[in-house]
Amino acid sequence: MMVNVIIDSCKKILQEHGEEAFNVSVLEQVSGVGKGSIYQYFPNLDAVVAALFEREFLEFVARGKITAGLIGKDGLASLIRFIIDDAVAWHTRMHSLHSSFYDQYKLFFDVGTRFFELSDSEDFCRNYLGPTIAAEFPGHSIKSISETANLALNQLNSLFFAALRYYPEKLADQEFHQLLYVTMQNFIRASLNVDTTSALEY
Repeated sequence: MMVNVIIDSCKKILQEHGEEAFNVSVLEQVSGVGKGSIYQYFPNLDAVVAALFEREFLEFVARGKITAGLIGKDGLASLIRFIIDDAVAWHTRMHSLHSSFYDQYKLFFDVGTRFFELSDSEDFCRNYLGPTIAAEFPGHSIKSISETANLALNQLNSLFFAALRYYPEKLADQEFHQLLYVTMQNFIRASLNVDTTSALEY
C-alpha cells in the first residue's frame, strides 16, 4: 500500500506540476510518506518514475487486450490501425508524463517486446491478430496464419523501434502511421499470396 501511495503521488505531481517539480521534498509532502520510507522502497527518484511507467504499461496492456478483442471483430484493417494508434498514444502519454525519463528509456517500451505482456507478442498474435487475419483471408493453414501474424507484428516492431531511436518526430506524423499501416497490410497479403495491388487507406 505504501508503494502504491508513493507511485500515485508521483503521477499526481507529474500530471499537475510537471517533471521540474518532482523531487523528494515534494513527493514527501504530497504522499505523506517520510523521506526515509520513500528510500526504503525506492533507491532513487528514477526508480519511482520507472515503477509508475511499469504500472501504466500494465494497465495499458489490460485495456489493449479488451479493445483488441472487440476491434478485431471489425476486421483486419481496424485491428492494425488500433495497434499503431494505441502504440503511438502510449508513447505520447509517457512522454508527456516525464519527457527526460521517457527519452532515456523509451526503447525499453517498444511495440513488439513491451506492447502486450512484456515479451509475449506471440500471445497477442495467437489470440487476436492471427484469428483476425484468418477471418479476413480464409483457407490458409493455422501454421501459415501463425507465421504471418508473428512476422508481421515483428516487422511493425522493427519499423516503430527504428523510428523511436532515430526519428522520434515520426510518431506525430500521420504519413508515417500510413506507412506502417500499408507496410503491415502488404506484408500480410504477400505472405499469404493475396493481391497487394489494391489501394489501401489508413
